[in-house]
Amino acid sequence: MRLMKLAALSIVCIVLFSVSGNGQTPAREGAQPPEGEGMMVPPGFSMTPPPLTRLEAFGSQRGVLVIKGFTEIAHINGDDGSGIRVVAVQFADAGHKARERGLAIHVVQNANNADSAQTISYVDEDEIDALIENVGALGKLEAGATPMELFEARYQTRGELELANVTSGGGRLISVRGAQFSPATGQPVFATASFFPGRMEELQQRLTAAKQALARLDNK
Repeated sequence: MRLMKLAALSIVCIVLFSVSGNGQTPAREGAQPPEGEGMMVPPGFSMTPPPLTRLEAFGSQRGVLVIKGFTEIAHINGDDGSGIRVVAVQFADAGHKARERGLAIHVVQNANNADSAQTISYVDEDEIDALIENVGALGKLEAGATPMELFEARYQTRGELELANVTSGGGRLISVRGAQFSPATGQPVFATASFFPGRMEELQQRLTAAKQALARLDNK
């Protein structure tokens, strides 16, 4: 009987040790995703948080008073009930001796659903021109882009914003996917908005407007 009690106690200790030692992947600072965990992880997505963007790194400084400014440029409805918001942002210290600028792309999946997934992806200022150019290129891709029978094309920023031209229902769609790592759990949260390729010209225009809004800050 005594041996049975000791064996049972050993099993309990092992279980408790296993639970207490189950660490989480470090959360990506600066991210503020809503509830939405449990979503399927897209193929090829790394479960390891990538390095912070310059905006995120600046905004998450310790011991520094950081002023975060936002100007919403556009809200674009997707073609599947989703949507995205394009926001120009500037993070600066209280003395205005240092600052970082760029965009925040807010992706809302199933915008009419109260429990819809939402993400915010930051795009550093030095990435904006390439983002604008590739948004236009993705919208113009069609059959003949490759000698192979089928194709897809993807473009991703440092802040986990991914745009892809994919086949859907015999046609083409542009998916705009945001991804964040939850500070609470370290798990990724995803949100996707879909657009017909012809809508990419509209998105280009809104991104260009955001770039111009940032440029005007130099005169203030």
